[in-house]
Amino acid sequence: MATVYAGVDVSKLKLDVFLDGELREVSNEPKECRKLVKEMAKNKDLVVVVEATGGYERTLTDAAHAVGLPVCVVQPRRVRSFAVAQGKAAKNDRMDAVLLADFGMAMNPRPTPKPEDLRETLREFVDLRAQLVEDRVRIRNRLESIRDKDARKIAEKQFRQTEEAIKKTEAKIEEVRGQDAEIKRTSEVLEAAHGVGKQVSAILVSHLPELGKVNRQEVASLAGLAPFDHESGQWKGKRTIYGGREVVRRAVYIAATVAAVQGRDKVLAKAYEDMVVKGKPKKVAIIACARKLLVHLNGLVKAALEAAPSPAMAPVN
Repeated sequence: MATVYAGVDVSKLKLDVFLDGELREVSNEPKECRKLVKEMAKNKDLVVVVEATGGYERTLTDAAHAVGLPVCVVQPRRVRSFAVAQGKAAKNDRMDAVLLADFGMAMNPRPTPKPEDLRETLREFVDLRAQLVEDRVRIRNRLESIRDKDARKIAEKQFRQTEEAIKKTEAKIEEVRGQDAEIKRTSEVLEAAHGVGKQVSAILVSHLPELGKVNRQEVASLAGLAPFDHESGQWKGKRTIYGGREVVRRAVYIAATVAAVQGRDKVLAKAYEDMVVKGKPKKVAIIACARKLLVHLNGLVKAALEAAPSPAMAPVN
């Protein structure tokens, strides 16, 4: 039988569901989501399509995974582009639910795999640390301009509390990483490479679980480091990177800066210098090195997952 797609527009408080030509509204609460997916799961050919909404979709997706109902979490940008291609400018929750079902039928998106519990936990602590680090920078900057004694005292206390929270979060990250053999193994492999420290490693493990399980083109695309052509007829534009997971791209960029610009990895350092000498902008050269580094890390992790002994940590080649 042909696959049937249900479109579900997710918001904080409710779900707008479009299935079999009918629209209905469901509360975005665990009990109601479980009831909804159990009903949907009766149709073995049904696939649910939802947009990534910063976490509000997790109640539904967790319930769907629990009963084995295929669910596709797609990027809002793709769905919006699909709507524009159809000449649809208007937008509301009910229309989006219909649009998501149409998107599934036309594009046949790949179902999103069930996330590993420990990786999800690790990701939450990694994201929390990133937020705390931003808070620390903001408080430190504020301290530079505070003159009032009492106000400064309050800000200094807040700074100390943030510092302590960062330390506790980093300790939890280490604790979680030690609870899973694959996560621990992958972390060790990553941190043995030039330019990759504990925090970059934690980001890659939590935000890029596909690392070591996809090919070089796919891993570069997932991180938003794959260059796309801009050509038309005789016109040849500059290739640019696009999309991908920003947090991963930023982490690999930092690692590549350490490995290439600071000369920690001889092969990457030479590649960076050669590109700069040829006239490439420095940022473009770093991005190229970041892509090269990520592909190298992908190969190392793949080898480590396939074999018990530790792979040799050779320079990037």
